[in-house]
Amino acid sequence: MRERAALVKTWLPAQYDGPKIYLDQLVYDRALLLSRTAARKELLDQASAPNECEKLYEESLWCLYTLQDDLQSENPFMEEDRATIATWITRTKLRLVRCRARMRMSDKERLRDALADQNLVDARYPPPWDLKAVQQVQQQQLQQEAAASRS
Repeated sequence: MRERAALVKTWLPAQYDGPKIYLDQLVYDRALLLSRTAARKELLDQASAPNECEKLYEESLWCLYTLQDDLQSENPFMEEDRATIATWITRTKLRLVRCRARMRMSDKERLRDALADQNLVDARYPPPWDLKAVQQVQQQQLQQEAAASRS
């Protein structure tokens, strides 16, 4: 193992003056690439296997969860990064849920559904997997309807 590391070091320049790149940025870019690839293949019906898009969305989520768990405290943009990652997690989960629903459709239904897709119009709050938030929103809606009917 040390021999490989030594060999790789001989390929690298002694001094690097290029722009700094951080592992977090590489993982984030990879997550977005996976998600976009899955969406493109799903919407254009280009998947090479029935579950290819599902696997791509899942891998994207793993990358995003890893970033979310490992945000560095010395990062001056930590809160902004946390919000951005949370947004992408929500959107990717929604795409995964939609993808899984399409997997149960016939080819004709799936293509019709994909063509009607409004590119994350279904990105809504609360997300369907957050039952507590869903129940809170439903309770608020019931209260608003009751107040409106009394008026």
